[in-house]
Amino acid sequence: MNSFERPLLSCVVATYNAADSLPTLLASLAEQDFLSIEVVVQDGASSDATLKILEQWKKRLPFIKACSCRDKGIYDAWNSAVERVTGEWILFLGADDRLITPSSLYLAAKLLRSLPEKTLYMATPVITTSDVINFPITTDNKSMLYPSRNIARDIAQGMALPHQGLFHKRTLFDKHRFNTNFRIAGDYDFLARTFTLGNVEVHDIPLVCMATGGVSSSLTSMWRGEWEQLKISRQFFPKSFPWKILVRLTRSILCALLAKLFGLATAAKFANLLRKLRNRHRL
Repeated sequence: MNSFERPLLSCVVATYNAADSLPTLLASLAEQDFLSIEVVVQDGASSDATLKILEQWKKRLPFIKACSCRDKGIYDAWNSAVERVTGEWILFLGADDRLITPSSLYLAAKLLRSLPEKTLYMATPVITTSDVINFPITTDNKSMLYPSRNIARDIAQGMALPHQGLFHKRTLFDKHRFNTNFRIAGDYDFLARTFTLGNVEVHDIPLVCMATGGVSSSLTSMWRGEWEQLKISRQFFPKSFPWKILVRLTRSILCALLAKLFGLATAAKFANLLRKLRNRHRL
């Protein structure tokens, strides 16, 4: 891609002290066999080697654009990054995520180019793993997050489309931004505000591998994300009963209480027992 050609896809990455995990993501981007992309990094004034690593990777990733300044959290960082995006589609990646194969973005581009004009979102499954470097290519249902096939029904029950596998059309951001009042569920709020019947297309090809962990899945804080999702669901879908959110909220509050009273090990055993009953991998 020459410097005057508008890329098809912009990968937005928010970073903060991500020196340990970022090289894996950058390596997976550098090995892609599709070049009509740009990588827009919004760093939150990291104090570790994050910026040095980004500078080192510019030779292999000439399409990377990095900016560093203090922000108010990931959604504030994403809003800032969107201002610098030039691609037709946007994919938001975590610094500890990675693309599954060197052809992931080629496959994404092939799908994106076939979409009807009215489509504003393309949703794909996401692989979850505790080891993004050595995860198995052959996956099972335990490790996969699948986008809903009935979004109109399921969106009231929380984030129905895994965000790392969700491609956003750039025109969505002509009128909308992420709500920075949310710390964990701002992606769900954005989807709830912009979803309409017919503007989402779902595919079955996983393209991104997501590292498990982080603030949204921490045993002591995951209830906060569910609480935010409950508030969002009540605001945008008041006629629906968000029973799945309430179940997850109850479960996460129990985990937090167990962690406080008996320690993280006990809480983890309880959480993994519940995950086993739901046919999910251990945390």
